[in-house]
Amino acid sequence: MHHNRVPLSGTALFIRHYPAVGENLYMAAMHLRTVFRRLPLYRNSLDIIQNERTVKGINRHYRGRPLNCYVVQISARTVNGIDSCIEPNQRMSAGQILGMIRIGSRVDVTDPQMAEAI
Repeated sequence: MHHNRVPLSGTALFIRHYPAVGENLYMAAMHLRTVFRRLPLYRNSLDIIQNERTVKGINRHYRGRPLNCYVVQISARTVNGIDSCIEPNQRMSAGQILGMIRIGSRVDVTDPQMAEAI
């Protein structure tokens, strides 16, 4: 097991848990695409939508404007659960423990504003 940490200070907007659809899948496709720098990294990665996952929304202000990001904890094939250490509307500091995934996993941090700029 390992702990995941808050990527930036802010307030937890929401926490949504999604159980696995069937069994958790291996994450090999995205891992190999990352190692060999093949874009898009998520191609053939059904684990993103099929595996157990928890999505946590974080809100903060940057230069006077709201800045939201999302932390997605995704369970690997051998994982037995995702635990959360925060509650909605809780203030958090960067580096604080956000949650824990047991055994193996992946954590994605997304910034919708950045995605729109690309």
